Amino acid sequence: MQNKMTTRQRKTQSGMAPQSSTGLAYNPAFDCPHCGEHIAPVNFELFDKVRAVPGMCRCEGAVLERERSYEREREHHRDQVYYHAIMSANGIHLGKYRKMRFGTWDDSRHAGAKKHRFVVEQYCTEQKPGSNLLWLWGAKKGTGKTHLALAALRQVTKERALDEVPVYPYFVEWIAHCAKIQQSWKREGGESGMSEGQLWGKMSSSGLLVLDDLDKRYPSEWAMGELYKVINHRYNMDRPLIVTANQDINTLKRVWEKKGGFVWDIGEAIIDRLVGQLWKQVKIEGKSSRSEV
Repeated sequence: MQNKMTTRQRKTQSGMAPQSSTGLAYNPAFDCPHCGEHIAPVNFELFDKVRAVPGMCRCEGAVLERERSYEREREHHRDQVYYHAIMSANGIHLGKYRKMRFGTWDDSRHAGAKKHRFVVEQYCTEQKPGSNLLWLWGAKKGTGKTHLALAALRQVTKERALDEVPVYPYFVEWIAHCAKIQQSWKREGGESGMSEGQLWGKMSSSGLLVLDDLDKRYPSEWAMGELYKVINHRYNMDRPLIVTANQDINTLKRVWEKKGGFVWDIGEAIIDRLVGQLWKQVKIEGKSSRSEV
């Protein structure tokens, strides 16, 4: 008795690709681009339907191409894991901070917005030892200084994720940082939390430091002294720095100069090192993105 073949079986044995319920063929045969061999799809039946997966050539060129593809996928996965871990460690993976990237920057938010984004993107590729300080400033609040600073942090971190020495960035809100230091003084011996030395150390040693709202309030002599140590170390080690502020460097210099005494002695030394590694000052102007009353 002769076995009867179903339509699907006849198509499979004849080398025709199985069809979906819409009648469209999928996973068609192809010629290997390396050796030219004709490769048919692998067809099988599952749950009373004929399925197909792409065939694979076993020639040396095809095997090497697949290995390279797998390696790119593994590198991409490592890149993503590293990147998300770094963002989480900096606390910028939540709330409004997680949206601060070049892709979410609105070029139409004000007249100079597109130019501002372009210049900061340039910094990500053009900054180099001896010219690696980006100073984003503007008297008006809510114009996007922090947004652009964090967008640059993300960009540089992603681009350098697979370098032999990756960039480990650190985002610091200046006022909050000083408050954390003061809180560390009150902790008992057994309490958890970073010590004062560790907090200042992270600012000094990070691959890229973003210092937000540096001039939001006038620092004490203690804070000025510690800030000098950070800026001096980064200057000597040629480590990149992004600062957001309400004033440009020259105006901040005059403010510290008026304070006189220790503040100006240290402030003058800080300004000297900032100017020595300056890439560009960018004035961020325009309407505030926050609601105004």
